[in-house]
Amino acid sequence: MTPKFVTLAVGHYWGYQQLDAACALQDVTIRGDGFGLQAKDGYVIGSTEHAGYTISQPDATTAMHMHTALMDVALANVNGWLTKIDQDALLLRSHPSEVAKVEVIASLADDAYHGVDSNGDGQMTRSQGKLEL
Repeated sequence: MTPKFVTLAVGHYWGYQQLDAACALQDVTIRGDGFGLQAKDGYVIGSTEHAGYTISQPDATTAMHMHTALMDVALANVNGWLTKIDQDALLLRSHPSEVAKVEVIASLADDAYHGVDSNGDGQMTRSQGKLEL
């Protein structure tokens, strides 16, 4: 399962594999499209670039600039969480007895998918050493 999980996050990489039937048994039925979230041409980088293109236009509004700043924070958070997931998944692949990593991976994946409002104010922040939404 670990290479399949990494494939969804990173896209095609040295250990890329198609998702198989074992994933479907755990309700993971999404096929990786090869782009992933973190790949060079992945969705995180693409979203960041397109937000930048939007605000570089002469008619970009103040609201667009503010939203882009929030997107930058959110995408940096997701990228950080996915990097940690990738590192832990690869560690788990080579050291399957490190089962505590499974809980960390699941928690970070939930954070990346749902976001984290660390203080309940609905605002995104990025603080050193801790990624928050």
